[in-house]
Amino acid sequence: MTFTSTALNLKVLSQEAIESIHQASVQILSNTGVNVDSERVRALLADHGCRVDGDRVRISVELIEKIISQPMPKMVIHSRTGKYRSTRKGRGFMAQNMGSVSKILDLETGKLRLCTIEDLVKTTRLLDATGELDAVMPLIYPQEIGQEMAQIRMVDFALQNTEKPLIAPGVTGGIETRYILQMFAVVAGGAAELRARPLTVIPISPISPLTYSGDVCDAIWEAATAGAPMYALPCPNAGLTGPITMAGSLTQQNAEILGFTIISRLINPAAPVIYAARLMYANMKSGNTTMGIVNLGLAGACAVELAHFYGMESNVYGLGTSAIAADAACGYEKAVNGILPVLTDTDWLSGTSALLDGLTASYEQIVIDNEILKMLRYVSRELVVDSDTIAAEVIADIMNGQNFLGHPHTFNYIRSDEVYDYASGLGNSLGYDEWVTGGSKTTQDVARERVKEILASHEVKPLTDAQSKAIAEIVAEAEVKTKEWKRKKRGA
Repeated sequence: MTFTSTALNLKVLSQEAIESIHQASVQILSNTGVNVDSERVRALLADHGCRVDGDRVRISVELIEKIISQPMPKMVIHSRTGKYRSTRKGRGFMAQNMGSVSKILDLETGKLRLCTIEDLVKTTRLLDATGELDAVMPLIYPQEIGQEMAQIRMVDFALQNTEKPLIAPGVTGGIETRYILQMFAVVAGGAAELRARPLTVIPISPISPLTYSGDVCDAIWEAATAGAPMYALPCPNAGLTGPITMAGSLTQQNAEILGFTIISRLINPAAPVIYAARLMYANMKSGNTTMGIVNLGLAGACAVELAHFYGMESNVYGLGTSAIAADAACGYEKAVNGILPVLTDTDWLSGTSALLDGLTASYEQIVIDNEILKMLRYVSRELVVDSDTIAAEVIADIMNGQNFLGHPHTFNYIRSDEVYDYASGLGNSLGYDEWVTGGSKTTQDVARERVKEILASHEVKPLTDAQSKAIAEIVAEAEVKTKEWKRKKRGA
């Protein structure tokens, strides 16, 4: 008989704790309410029994219970070439990188500098080549591009340089959401085809605490109407934009995601919403967000359990670090913050490829984090327990004079996943003398060599000429419309 079990399993919140956070979230939404700076969204909520007082909306308990009782559609995102499809299969997790980083450590000099379009192109190709990433988000925010067009241009360049499912950068309004979806529709073959076979997910961040600005509401409306999957992506910062206690910030974040979900599902219940929790902690000396703190991984683990309580897919950090370089602190911070949500069975793990609290990127870190993801996946795999793996007869053979090294059982399993394939990665498998003779290379040295090999050899299938032309026309129109929109906002 064969049995399977997970290698490790973690439970952080008791069922009673989850119920308490849920009930407190319902109380916040129904009694305290949320700020909604959108007349059409306020009207929509009012039509469904919510109490509106100016911008403050108190969502009825009945509506909350109705929405959370409805099964949430699962998110499946496809690649533009049909080569990949991001959907979870059994135990394990899906992985994506962090996005919109403005500074990078130069591959040749190691010095910190502003990111360029060339960095966006190269890092996207590198992310496309990494084996452990299931979807790519534009890692780089090129500083040559003005803010009003940044997200649209990032999608433009990234589409050309990956064949993996492409996650849109975090959107800030309805206009860029509309044009980004138009670009994906070109690649999909039309809006109907994109709806039937999504090529992206749209990350949208309500403002903590409990505020849905007009731009956020417009983005939700555009994405939901198109049937696009969405990340409900609040980013409360404990002690600054959320309670300092973890339970308090988890409750506020939970209420923000529920509010987002209610708005989206009233617009279109068929559009998937992902519980994309991003609870952060601040360095109270500087006020800057710190991603190396172990609370990041612990908060992510708790968020996974809350997501699954609602039958929603989870997407959490992840491989966060405050380290400036790929040093020891970087390794242990990313590993500990990554393994906690993995052990609570997250659907998606984010945060790879970045350093310094998400403010900096590194070419080498992309391949180093790929190695960490590979190890985390190994930890989360199922263990097979049967008569052959228990190997009682093998042990008897050894006790009767045979040896493990020459036994057929060892040969049967030596190249299986019973033992992690360490030698194929970045880690050192040499003795000291061999290591010195080979140049005393650090992990970062090996990673840099791997980056250069990939960039020199990895090819991505290009867009067709017709697709490139259509996307260029969309980008040109978007540039005109976003400038008009910005002028209207400044004049308002």
